[in-house]
Amino acid sequence: MTDDGGRASAVNTGNRFDSRPG
Repeated sequence: MTDDGGRASAVNTGNRFDSRPG
């Protein structure tokens, strides 16, 4: 997944580890 989608992915999956600032 792309960096831009990383933040969105974290919301979709609800993963704390995937939720990274930036």
